[in-house]
Amino acid sequence: MLLIVILCSAFSLNAQVTGVWSQSGPSGEWQAQAGSVWVRVINLTGGNAVSFAEVMGCAGSYSNPAVNFNPSLRVLANTPAAGNISFGFFDGPSSNTPVVVSDPIVNLDRLGGGTNGGGPTRLTNSALFTLQGGLTFTELSENDVHFEVSPTSINRTVGTAIAALIAECGPAADPGAGTAAGSARVNGETSTISLNTSQAPGNTAAFDGADAVEFVFTGVNIFIDAQGDSGSAIAGLGGVAIPNVLSNDTLNSGPPTTGTVNLTEINSSNPGISLNTTTGEVNVDPSVIPGIYTLEYQICETAVPSNCETATATVVVSAPDPIDAMDDSYTATAEEGVTGITFSDVLANDTLNGATVDPADVTLTATPTAELSID
Repeated sequence: MLLIVILCSAFSLNAQVTGVWSQSGPSGEWQAQAGSVWVRVINLTGGNAVSFAEVMGCAGSYSNPAVNFNPSLRVLANTPAAGNISFGFFDGPSSNTPVVVSDPIVNLDRLGGGTNGGGPTRLTNSALFTLQGGLTFTELSENDVHFEVSPTSINRTVGTAIAALIAECGPAADPGAGTAAGSARVNGETSTISLNTSQAPGNTAAFDGADAVEFVFTGVNIFIDAQGDSGSAIAGLGGVAIPNVLSNDTLNSGPPTTGTVNLTEINSSNPGISLNTTTGEVNVDPSVIPGIYTLEYQICETAVPSNCETATATVVVSAPDPIDAMDDSYTATAEEGVTGITFSDVLANDTLNGATVDPADVTLTATPTAELSID
C-alpha cells in the first residue's frame, strides 16, 4: 500500500511538467502536455525558430528535480534581430480554447555561450528574454550566478573573458564559465507567456549571434481559487445556511462544479454544521445553539488532484426571536343565520422572527378560548 501512495504522489508531481514536444498542434505548432493543459508555441518572429525537441541537461539546476533529463524544446533565438517567442496554454491538443494558469515556471538550459572561438579574445554572450504583458519573474534556482533574472528579464552574464570555448553548464573546475540554466516563476494568472528576444546589454556587437535555448515548463496548473463564504441560520430551525460554496470560487475563468472539482470538508467548528459535497450546501442542524461557526473546505481540480485551494465558510446562528400570536375575532349578525364560523388563516397576523408565520415552522393547536360575538 505504501508503494502505491508513493507512485501516485510522483505522478501528481510529474503531471505538471511538460512532456515530449511535437508538432501536433491544430496547425502543426510545437506543443507538449502538462497535466490537463497543453503548452503550445503560438508566435515566433524576428528570426526565432524551433530547432527540435531535446533533453534538459544541467542536473540539479532546476526548482523541480523532475526537470532533470526531461524532454525539452530547443529554440534558436537569433538575437541580432529583435523578435518574439510566445507560448499559449490550451485545454486540449487540438483546441484553440485558452486556459488560465497560475504561477507557471519557466526552466531554461543552454542559455548563452562563448563567441569568437578562433580569435585571441573569447567572451560570453547571451540572448535577452524580456517578459511582456505586465507579468513578473521570480528566480527560483540556478546553476551559478551567471543565470541572471530580473523582474522582467532573463539572460546569461555577458562580456566575461574565457580561456576556451565553453560547454553546457561549464566545466566542474569553473562552473561560472558554462552556459546558464535555472528556473524562474512567472507570477500571476495568465493564458500566455510572451518573451521578446534581443541581445543582452553589454555584449560586444561583433559577437552577436544566435542562442540555442531549451525550454521546459513546470507547475502548469489551471487557475483555481476558493473564496470564503458566509451565511446564517436560526437556532431550533436550522436548514441551509449557504446554498453552494462553489458559487464564488473559480476554476480557469469561471465557477467550478462538482464535476470539475473534488469538494471536501476539512473541518467544522461544530458537528451540527456540515458540507454536502454533492451540492455544495452548508447545512445547519436545528440543535446548534446560537453562535458564530466556521467550516473549512477544499476544492481540487478533478483532472489534476494535486491542484487544490482551501477556503472558510462562516455561519452565524442566531437565537429565535419571540413568537407573537395575535388574537383573531369574527363578528356576524343573527340575520345571517350563522351556524359555524371559519377563519381563513389565524396565522395571518402572527409573527415569528419578525416575519409572517410559515405554517411549516410552527405547531398550531386549538384551545377553547376563542370568543364569538353575534350582533
